[in-house]
Amino acid sequence: MWHVYRGVNYSLKEVYYGVSKDPEERVNGSHCVGGTKALTYWDCQIDDIRWTVVSQHSTQQAASARAHALEKLSLKGYDVIQTAGI
Repeated sequence: MWHVYRGVNYSLKEVYYGVSKDPEERVNGSHCVGGTKALTYWDCQIDDIRWTVVSQHSTQQAASARAHALEKLSLKGYDVIQTAGI
């Protein structure tokens, strides 16, 4: 199962959508230690960041398409962090 997840950085007023089979590992792992180029400046220790699983999909392609569609629906006043995606 593939998951689309969202990170909202309330400190920087930015939103990030990701795709993973294990979003918890991504959030607690690479996103917080500079392993994701798009988020290297997010500081998981200092910034107010909230992570949420948005949806589940049977294929990576379906999850990626959903994540890219959600990037176009930004929260008002927040910038969307574009990612190369899958």
